[in-house]
Amino acid sequence: MAFLDARRVAYTYRDIKKDHPNKEELCELYRRSNVPLKRFFNTSGQLYRFMHLKNRIPKMDEEMLDLLCTEGMPVK
Repeated sequence: MAFLDARRVAYTYRDIKKDHPNKEELCELYRRSNVPLKRFFNTSGQLYRFMHLKNRIPKMDEEMLDLLCTEGMPVK
């Protein structure tokens, strides 16, 4: 938020712990971002480490989107 505020970029805050993005939203963000889906994961989060996602993500395809939209915390 500080980054956006410093550049006077308008945004709407969303607490993704309480309001998880759904699969359609994530698909649209992924499509528009032009970055690998694995970049959407919060690699410094406790859930990422607890679920051993570092080793699992390279083997996932569609599962990545499902995981991202079921838990708010893995989303970066």
